[in-house]
Amino acid sequence: MSATASFIRQSQLLGRLVLDRATTETLGHVAALWVDPRAARVLGIVIRSGPLPLNLSLKLPLGGPLRACAWGQVVAIGADSVLVDIGTQGESLQQPEGAFDLVGHEVWTDGGNRIGTVADLELDPAVGRVDRYLFRREGVADVAYSVPAGAAISGGPKRLLVVTQAAEAAEAVPLTAAWDQALDSVQTSVQTTLRQVQEKTKPIAETARSRFADLAREARDRAKSLADTARTRATELTETMRDRADRLTQESQSPQRDRPAGNLPAAPENAATDDDDPIDLWDEDSPAIDTPASPIETDSHQPSQPPNA
Repeated sequence: MSATASFIRQSQLLGRLVLDRATTETLGHVAALWVDPRAARVLGIVIRSGPLPLNLSLKLPLGGPLRACAWGQVVAIGADSVLVDIGTQGESLQQPEGAFDLVGHEVWTDGGNRIGTVADLELDPAVGRVDRYLFRREGVADVAYSVPAGAAISGGPKRLLVVTQAAEAAEAVPLTAAWDQALDSVQTSVQTTLRQVQEKTKPIAETARSRFADLAREARDRAKSLADTARTRATELTETMRDRADRLTQESQSPQRDRPAGNLPAAPENAATDDDDPIDLWDEDSPAIDTPASPIETDSHQPSQPPNA
């Protein structure tokens, strides 16, 4: 493999164009490196296809399918691209066991102390050997601290464990402009992606708002119609109840003589009532009653009384 420098940082490779040497076809851009911290070796590179952000100083891919190739397939690393012999392994290569993309990992010492976060690493591109790790301390900006790759004890999906003595002796080194450009590029990528998502979802949002407005209008009209119907029905019921109440009141105030009582026969037309005067009812032409006095019956066995003397 040929390279333009003896050592290169991972931040300088991120976003670099990857070409297939056999076909000169663009495979994508470098998205990450798989590093085995125990062996201090780069085992493979991750390639992502997709558009690039507007920051062309360091091109990081926005998205797209991932593929990978072993570090042994890297033919050359130039200033503008990485040439690889993809062969047939680029579609099926899986992440090797014990190898990770270490950038962003927490850095811990074997004494159980968290000292920072992996910011970058330097490697020899000729053989893929890691020379040192650069990490940031909490609250310290624009400065990294380096530990030899041999000081790494182990690593996992989230953390890198290093020897305490090496961490205490870590030297401060400036972060290259490439790393800052990488951060800017990531931010630009996120903003561009959000803008694209907003543009794609804007018609959907407008359609949804229009549909919601139609549904709200239909619901409002339906509620108004139901309210009108309810008011009309209530008015009809009120009038019906008022008519029934008036009729019952009139019936209760009518004189009792206007109505026959129970099953009793009705009185004759010339029958006396409580309001008639008995004198007015006397008929002067009525014949006198001349009834002879009936003799008083006496007991025949009782002696008669002698006349008064």
